[in-house]
Amino acid sequence: MFLRTSLLKRYSSFSTGTNLKVFAGFRACFCLLGHYRLNRYGACVVCPRGYDCVNGTVTLGSGFYWRWSDDHTKQMYTAFKDNLQITDDSFNSSLTKCSTLLPASYACPVAKSCLGSLDSTCSQGYEGPLCGVCPQGYFKLFTKCQRCPSLPWIAVQFVIVFALVSLVAFLTLRERKKEEHAQRSVADILLARLKIVVSFYQVTSGTLNAFSYVKWPESVITVGNYARMLQLNLFSNRSYPLP
Repeated sequence: MFLRTSLLKRYSSFSTGTNLKVFAGFRACFCLLGHYRLNRYGACVVCPRGYDCVNGTVTLGSGFYWRWSDDHTKQMYTAFKDNLQITDDSFNSSLTKCSTLLPASYACPVAKSCLGSLDSTCSQGYEGPLCGVCPQGYFKLFTKCQRCPSLPWIAVQFVIVFALVSLVAFLTLRERKKEEHAQRSVADILLARLKIVVSFYQVTSGTLNAFSYVKWPESVITVGNYARMLQLNLFSNRSYPLP
């Protein structure tokens, strides 16, 4: 009775996470979705956070970053992973176990910057550990890497701003001549209100940029993007490619 109970417990623990309804071939039963194994004939293990487990194998999920100890370790697991998919007797008997340790996964500060995969690929505009470094041609703003503006676009912005300032100065002088005896002209009132609005968005943008390591809510990031447009910063626009 004791032997039977022991065998049942052993079988139950071994079969957990496996698909017992599909013919396995020259290997143990296939792992269920969300499980993986490091032994062709071993038990399936629950997929930890940050891993993407399909067909009993592991790859890095999107939004996470990992780093292999060396290329040889990654190549050994890749060979085991490919060999595990062979269900007939043509599999490589020397690759039935993977003795290497899989790297730990870490959540990326900007989830969209990490694409996952065995190579821990970063999306365009990101590189380095945790895909948190901006490469050449990009700058960091609100924890995200933005493309640097091109020189022609900077020149266009200078021209536009100069034209607006000249127009406002012209209207101010004209209103002052018309209302020499008034306490405050309409232009003065409008300029005062405009300075308050611009100052508010400049302070908001500067605060969010200073605390860029904080994971702000999307609503705050949206306000920050509008603040970036209204703060009259001529050197930050990601809508135009590099020259």
